[in-house]
Amino acid sequence: MGTIVAARCEQCNFHRNLAVGAGMTNHGKVAKWPVWCTRCKALSLANHKAEELNCSECGSREVKRASDPAVWSGEGRVTVKWRLRVERGEPRERTWLERLRGKTPEVPTRSVDLELTDGDYLCSVCGQFGLKFSPIGLFD
Repeated sequence: MGTIVAARCEQCNFHRNLAVGAGMTNHGKVAKWPVWCTRCKALSLANHKAEELNCSECGSREVKRASDPAVWSGEGRVTVKWRLRVERGEPRERTWLERLRGKTPEVPTRSVDLELTDGDYLCSVCGQFGLKFSPIGLFD
């Protein structure tokens, strides 16, 4: 289940709602999370399960993650968290018992926690650290 997050800037009153995470139908391939585009200066969403992160506004790969010190003050309590399971590599070779039982080994995975806090983030409109994220709902 994904979360609808309100992004509000205390400096310029910019406001935007973002649907982060993923729903039931696409959670295996999608994990939308905020990024800051250095090319078009937009606060946008990028699929963190993709090989490369791209700005959803202009398509640029020149983006900064929410945890980057260039866009986050490093303060605040976690308000939204998404555990991202990322597949890495190919499945290992099956053992003789797995071949006998017709089982396929799992692809190696690792977990990464994506987090947003109520601390100050860089506002893409005014360029000041006053943007805050707060959860306002869920989607599926």
